[in-house]
Amino acid sequence: MPKRATTIYLSKQEQEALTRLTKRHRSEQQIALRARIILAAAQGASNAQIARELGINVDTVRLWRARWATWQESNPQKSGEVPVPLIRRLQDAPRPGAVPKFTTEQRAQMVALACEAPAKTGRPISQWTGREIAAELKARGIVPQISLLADRGGRPPAGREDHRGMPGVCAGCRASQTGERSISMDELTGVQALERKYPDLPMLPGHVLLREFEYI
Repeated sequence: MPKRATTIYLSKQEQEALTRLTKRHRSEQQIALRARIILAAAQGASNAQIARELGINVDTVRLWRARWATWQESNPQKSGEVPVPLIRRLQDAPRPGAVPKFTTEQRAQMVALACEAPAKTGRPISQWTGREIAAELKARGIVPQISLLADRGGRPPAGREDHRGMPGVCAGCRASQTGERSISMDELTGVQALERKYPDLPMLPGHVLLREFEYI
């Protein structure tokens, strides 16, 4: 015989607060979805019914129904006590592992800096490098210390893959000293590019920097 789903009871205040969460435009999608799960469970719907109506996995419904019921059992409401905000009950449980090195605010400041043009900071470069942006983060006091790998999200510093062709260049230089000739070619050597026709469009979250290809 299948196990019966845990019964959920909501006070009038809880039901109204959960309903506001589902209708508020600023609510995170995950929080709003979990609020809908609890509201449907309080109305007597089964886990399978809620999963079908919301288009989610039944295990997700079972998880949040059980988590809500467990929280109510371990945190009974006492008379005159200020209730814990419902949004805290619907947030993810603390994840195991090391404590994050940077706070959410610091990460937001990192993204904002990466979207700035380096020229605004007084640095004579057109694009950020891992070393330059790490130095600017420390200069602004955003972080006391940061590695290049952390600044680039775990990726190697820029330009490392560009050095793969260096052995061939060095071999060509050594060969030229023994009497062989080396020819260096470039496109449009007679054109002197003074500046780009239009200024660069800075990076934005989710969008790369856009650079004009035409010179004047």
